[in-house]
Amino acid sequence: MVVNKMGEKIDFPKNYDLYLKKAMSYFKIGNMEEAIPYFAKAYQLKKEDKINTFYTTALYQIGSYQEAKEIAEEKLTFYQTEEKLYAFYTSILIKAHYFEEATNIITKEQHKIGKPKNLEVWETLAKNCLEEGENKRLQEEKKHKLILKQSFSIGDKAYSEQAALMQELKLVPKDIYIQAAKIMLSNPFVNGLIKATLIEGLIAKECSEIIKITWFDEERQIIPTHLKPLEENQTVETVKKIIEEQVAIHNPSLFQLINEEVNLHVILLYPFIEEVITIPSIWVKLYQQKYDMEKTIIIEESVEQKKMVEWMNRLNQQLSELF
Repeated sequence: MVVNKMGEKIDFPKNYDLYLKKAMSYFKIGNMEEAIPYFAKAYQLKKEDKINTFYTTALYQIGSYQEAKEIAEEKLTFYQTEEKLYAFYTSILIKAHYFEEATNIITKEQHKIGKPKNLEVWETLAKNCLEEGENKRLQEEKKHKLILKQSFSIGDKAYSEQAALMQELKLVPKDIYIQAAKIMLSNPFVNGLIKATLIEGLIAKECSEIIKITWFDEERQIIPTHLKPLEENQTVETVKKIIEEQVAIHNPSLFQLINEEVNLHVILLYPFIEEVITIPSIWVKLYQQKYDMEKTIIIEESVEQKKMVEWMNRLNQQLSELF
C-alpha cells in the first residue's frame, strides 16, 4: 500500500490475490462477517463478475440486503445472463423489500416463451414475495399500533423521548401520522417544540381536517392546510429583521444568542405567534433589555406591552424547565 500526494491510500494490485484468498477461506467456513471486508478490498481492485457474486452472497447471508442489492446491480447485466443468478438477484430484492421490482421480474420469467428452465424456482420466489410482503405489512401494523400507544402516554415522558417518537413518526403513513398528531396535540403535557413540529408535519402532509390542540392551557382548533409553515411567518421575519439591524452590526455574538432564543420562542408560540407578538419592535426591545443593551425603561406601558412581557417570562420559564 502507498500514499499519494493527496494523502489517499492506494493498494498494490498484487494485494488482490491476498485479499481474495483470505475472503474465500472465511467464506468456505461460513464466516461471512470476516470474509466481507476482504471481498470488498478485492472487489475494489478488480470488479470481476465472479467476485461480485461471492461478495453479494456474503452480504445476503448476514442480512445486509440493501448493500447486497447495490453491489449486485453493478453487474446486473451479468446476473441477467444466467437464470439462477437472476433468481438470486430477485430473492435479494424480496429480502430488501423491493416487492414491485421482484414481482415484475418473476412475472416476466414465468411468462417467457418456452418457459424458464427453473420454473419451480420462480414459483417459489413468487410465493416468498407474497409471504415477505405480508410479514412486512404485519410488522408495520404492529409498529404503528405501538407508536399510537406511545402517543397516548408521551406527555409523561422526557423531552428526549418525545423527540425520539417524532423521529419514528417521520416514517409512518399519513393516516397514522395524523392519528398520532391528534393525540399528542391535544395533550397539555406534550412539549410545545414537539407540537410545532407535529403541526408543520400536518401542513406538509396537506391535512385538511379540524385538529384540536392544547396551546398554553387553552383549547384551540386548527386546520393545517389553512396555516403557513413557521419559516414563512411574516411576524417572525419582521422580528428577525429588526434584530439584525439593531444587534448584528454592533454585537455579532449577542445577535447569535438572541436569534437562537427567538427561534425557540416562536416555535413554542406557533401557530398563534401574532396573538402574542403584536408589536415586533417592542418584542425585540424585551430581548435588548434582558441583555442590558437597552437601558431605557419603556414608559407608560400599554396593555399589549405588558402582555408581551408576561408572555416572554412565560416562555423563558417553559424553556428553563425543558433544558
